Amino acid sequence: MRIAISSLSGCGNTTVSRLVAERLGLQFINYTFRNLAIDLKMPFEKIQAESKATPKYDYDVDRRQVALIEKTKDCVVGSRLSVWLDDERIRNKIGVQAPAFDLKVWIYAPLNERAKRISKREGKTFARVLEDTLFRDEENEQRYLSLYGINVARFARAVDLTVNTERFTAEQVAELIIACAKKVKAARKTKKK
Repeated sequence: MRIAISSLSGCGNTTVSRLVAERLGLQFINYTFRNLAIDLKMPFEKIQAESKATPKYDYDVDRRQVALIEKTKDCVVGSRLSVWLDDERIRNKIGVQAPAFDLKVWIYAPLNERAKRISKREGKTFARVLEDTLFRDEENEQRYLSLYGINVARFARAVDLTVNTERFTAEQVAELIIACAKKVKAARKTKKK
């Protein structure tokens, strides 16, 4: 089973994706600019800065993430764009098609809640994090629209399940996703019979 989980920053994507993978015994995939920096033996900050001028790093990250997905039949992919990785628009840009996902999930939380979580995690003031998070959301929205023609604000058509993480713990969100994944797997088995 392949599960894709996407979100904006501060929604708990990495934590939830890791929990789902662990509890279902699946490989967890989250390939980022930090991983790319290590693989290319380049400073992360350099890649981050240069990525504003060229799409090559974004395309490389997505290509490498797809390569990791192709190596396993059973995985949870947690990234900003994971629910779109099998989309034709991304395939056309990176030159490879990601395998289809059995379940695509968008997790979200209101901006203030996300900023509160990031502030607590990073030890920064709420006001500063709120401003930074809003800027980052807008920057990422424009980035993915420019790179792939994908509007991350319109996730509804790309996913099977949407979960608001504001009132739930990461463990509870993971359990909701796991319950849905089990239903998808059971339906697939029934269909094969």
